[in-house]
Amino acid sequence: MKLLKNNQAFTIIEFLIAMTMFALVLMATLQSMSVFGFAKFYTTNRVELEQELHFFVEQLVSLIKNGWGIDYEEYWNRKVVSTNMLSGHFIPSTGFGNYGNGGTLGTTTYGNGFYYCISGDGSFMGTGWCLWSSVTNSGNISRGFTGGASTWLNYSWTYQRFWEFRFQFIDYNENRNDDLGDENSDASGSIIGDDDDRDLWAWPDVVWSGIYREIYLIRKNDQGRYERLLLRWVVKPDPDVMLWATCNFAGGMPTGSGCLGNIEMLRLTGEDYGMNHDGAGNTAHDGIVDTWRCHDDWKDQCTGPAIFAWTAKLPWGTDNEWVKIFPDFVNVKNIEFYVAPKNDFILSWANGDMANYIHPYVRIRVTLGFSWERKKLLHLRVLQDELDMTISTTINLNEFDL
Repeated sequence: MKLLKNNQAFTIIEFLIAMTMFALVLMATLQSMSVFGFAKFYTTNRVELEQELHFFVEQLVSLIKNGWGIDYEEYWNRKVVSTNMLSGHFIPSTGFGNYGNGGTLGTTTYGNGFYYCISGDGSFMGTGWCLWSSVTNSGNISRGFTGGASTWLNYSWTYQRFWEFRFQFIDYNENRNDDLGDENSDASGSIIGDDDDRDLWAWPDVVWSGIYREIYLIRKNDQGRYERLLLRWVVKPDPDVMLWATCNFAGGMPTGSGCLGNIEMLRLTGEDYGMNHDGAGNTAHDGIVDTWRCHDDWKDQCTGPAIFAWTAKLPWGTDNEWVKIFPDFVNVKNIEFYVAPKNDFILSWANGDMANYIHPYVRIRVTLGFSWERKKLLHLRVLQDELDMTISTTINLNEFDL
């Protein structure tokens, strides 16, 4: 009996040890299954998210390469009006060629027409760079000229009419005398069509150096209508951000992990409705595009007035006229557009810059991630930047000539 009792006590100890070991093995197995399940969940979601990001990049590339060329006119307009930045893009609006000097953006005061570049008395205009000449009334400096005695003006930071870009390198006083371009003395300030008019076919760079967060494109569609496509980066604070993440806009460029970026677009259609965009006057229906209305798909988006014989409206440059191309859960963390050549070769063949003798293209570098709301749905482990994806690509563009 004593031996039996000893065997019974030893069996209970063995049982307790076995149960403990079994529990440990079971816990390790469950933990391994949990880790494996999370790894599978994480990997599956990462693949799906990366596929979504690739899809959105393909959408952007397809949009740009659909028959578009570089809109040098809008690059010139932007360069003249302002290159200040806020929320990732340039401010203020350029007016898109619908406004001229003296115009007030967001109103029906569209401003004066074009100004003309002329050499001064004894001073040659050179490459047509008349916009930023220093202000003087001496007549010895080339500058913008609208007519009237000593009407020498500097047009920096003013709105530019569509086609103003073309006039930048035409010298209307090429013989550099003191008649201010009025060679025929037919009227004060009547400088167009005189014997001293000369097309220089050269001017300074239109697309200035540096990284762009916007791109301006133009084309003639299948129906023979002129269209423009403008894309810009826009950034705001993410509403679902963690408390420690911030979004700062010092200097106009957003920084911080609390920012939420997107790409917005605006589409315009060209019309020949005249300087006042009302179909009246001698500048309407003269075969020259001078009015840029919102595309038909934007007729309920734009805030300007309805224009001549059309239900579509003019763009007034407000933010709500721009449409996002990505859903809110995609975070465009950075976008860079590099456009070449810097000048329109068709109009600048005489400036001797070999960099213009290339086919137009745009190089894009974009970094995409996900909003804080989407990252919170996954797991805390993926709240950092490991899901970000950077893609670089080059797109050949069409050559375009109005």
